[in-house]
Amino acid sequence: MAKIDQSDGKITIENLEIKDEETVEYLSDKEDVENKIRTALKLGVLSLRSGETTQNVDYVQKRFNKLENTLDNQIGDLQDEFDENVTDKLGENGDVIAEFKHTEP
Repeated sequence: MAKIDQSDGKITIENLEIKDEETVEYLSDKEDVENKIRTALKLGVLSLRSGETTQNVDYVQKRFNKLENTLDNQIGDLQDEFDENVTDKLGENGDVIAEFKHTEP
């Protein structure tokens, strides 16, 4: 089992064994294996961060869409209520307003 020490702004990994076939094959013919491993680890961290960022953006987008739908529904309900109130107060097709227009002073 590998011993991992994190201190003084660095990480030290002792006795790390990598058995992943693809990784072993890739590194087997490289000259500067330690540097390649450092690069692979850095790329892995960047990839993980990018994936987490994507997940966060997806979460925010879903929450925004839900909020947008809720607001759309509430606005639609208010519009329906307003239309009903106008119809109740002014009559169908503006009947009350038409009546006022035809009334002589």
